[in-house]
Amino acid sequence: ETFERLFIAAKEIKSIKNKADLARLLNISQQTLKNWESRGISSQGVIESAAILNISTQWLTSGHGQMKNGDSSHGLNNLGTQNNYLSNCAENIQTIIMPDSSFSPHIPQSSELTYDTKQTSITDGKIYLIKLGERLFIRRVFYQISGSLKLVCDNKDFGDDEIAPDNVQIIGRVIEWKVSDR
Repeated sequence: ETFERLFIAAKEIKSIKNKADLARLLNISQQTLKNWESRGISSQGVIESAAILNISTQWLTSGHGQMKNGDSSHGLNNLGTQNNYLSNCAENIQTIIMPDSSFSPHIPQSSELTYDTKQTSITDGKIYLIKLGERLFIRRVFYQISGSLKLVCDNKDFGDDEIAPDNVQIIGRVIEWKVSDR
């Protein structure tokens, strides 16, 4: 069903006529496309296909909601001075480009992170997009016995921070990432 919706969207939006054209559009092999047709599309495939076609991942995976996305950018101007780090892939699934080397070599700078804005309850040791004041950060978050939160980077060149929970806004939990060598 998901594959059928993908093909329908590609035909409607990009005038794709066959599976070979679809594979070229998505920059995947025809074998990957056959696998998607028989086994289902991977979650990364859903996110990337939806971004290429500017369609909703919710519609692609479930058939619910509208097929086409509206404006796909958010006006957040954080993470240093660069604009438009965030792009909308679904209602609660978002992407952001890793702005620094705070998680290198685990997550190199410029990697694409996918996060879920519905996952804002802290699970110790998971990676979150957090907001402190007007700035956004990517950090592992741990509860401390004192009641504070410990914010940790994988790269030890970046220091750990301890902060009161009231001073942190959890934007969402990082659920996957795609390493980029940009």
